[in-house]
Amino acid sequence: MKKIDTAPIAEGTRCPNHGHTMVPLHAIEDGARRVVGLTCPEPYCDHVRMLTRDEATRFESQRRLSGAALLRSTAIGG
Repeated sequence: MKKIDTAPIAEGTRCPNHGHTMVPLHAIEDGARRVVGLTCPEPYCDHVRMLTRDEATRFESQRRLSGAALLRSTAIGG
């Protein structure tokens, strides 16, 4: 069973066990996917950080903004 972490979330949150950047956990609600937590990508690591709805909303906003910036920076002639 995965251990639940309640520490504050920050962009680039890292697993305390392995140092890997945590990856999002998703749930499907009303036909839409949303982030509900973060987990270590290491297959045998049991570290999970569950997010409140407010934290999840902020996390998704940060991901959208960083994704948009990445798209702009890689655009042809950009």
